[in-house]
Amino acid sequence: MSQNRKYSENRIWANVMQTAVEDCVTMNKCLETTPELRSDPDFRQSFVEVRNWFCSSSDDMGSFIWICRLFGWSPDKELGFLKEYLNNALVSSGTHSQREFQAA
Repeated sequence: MSQNRKYSENRIWANVMQTAVEDCVTMNKCLETTPELRSDPDFRQSFVEVRNWFCSSSDDMGSFIWICRLFGWSPDKELGFLKEYLNNALVSSGTHSQREFQAA
């Protein structure tokens, strides 16, 4: 594979990760300013989908774990940075992640 192609592909995966992190953070900021979103089914579904992507135990291409490994990052360490956003009270009522957070 050429260096340019590899760089381009890595850039795509970096953008996927960046978008997911930004979605997670933005959704939490929206909840701070508009608490009634907690009862909006579409918002809840979007939040759960973002959370499930981060918390999935899958290491298939495009998964959170796969992208972390592509860049040499520890998935558990990266989740630790997002823990407060992913453990938002929005999903605490009955939604359970596939992976538990190990970070302190």
